[in-house]
Amino acid sequence: MARREEERELRRQSILDAARRVIGRDGVESSTMGDIATEARLSRALLYVYFRDQDDLKWALVAEGLDQLHSFFREAAGAASTGLDALDRIGWAYIRLSREHPVEWELLAHKEVEELVEDDSPADSAAQSSELRDHRAICTATGGEIHELMASQVERGVVDGTVRDDIGDPLATALALWGMTHGLLQIACMKAVMLEEGYEITVQHYLDHGMGMLSRALKA
Repeated sequence: MARREEERELRRQSILDAARRVIGRDGVESSTMGDIATEARLSRALLYVYFRDQDDLKWALVAEGLDQLHSFFREAAGAASTGLDALDRIGWAYIRLSREHPVEWELLAHKEVEELVEDDSPADSAAQSSELRDHRAICTATGGEIHELMASQVERGVVDGTVRDDIGDPLATALALWGMTHGLLQIACMKAVMLEEGYEITVQHYLDHGMGMLSRALKA
């Protein structure tokens, strides 16, 4: 049984790897389960043994991306000498995710919008519905841990005197930093040509400038 479970997990990971390649090539909206099955060299029917549908598969990739992001953030906080330093490093760790794991970052950005919409998937199969909810629950739980980690670094900075003591609620501050960093990164990714050709501002300079502004806003 242990061997079968190991083989099942290896097959599941091979499907996820194939999905990453297809989404990286064709984009989030254009990829299909048929394309993923072809890339994985499996029958389309077999994909549905492991994932309810393409949306379920994408949520599984988001869960892996958030797990990697959490690891990056813990590493960043652990290497920091102060709370402000930790928040700076965490911001750059989010940018690191977009560079080292672009498919997961793109899916994360896509699903952050989608998760605000109520799940209207068919409820005629309790097993299928619970499977999808489980993936979303994993993402929600990991996202909560990430935000709590960020909030703890805001508190750390206030205590050690590197973050302004009037910054306000640590969790609200953490969520605002998340949104601002994500916005900077979206512009950097989607408007690179405009920045570099229209305004003669390199993407790296734009990110350095924006991240510097955030750091100065926090600094005591």
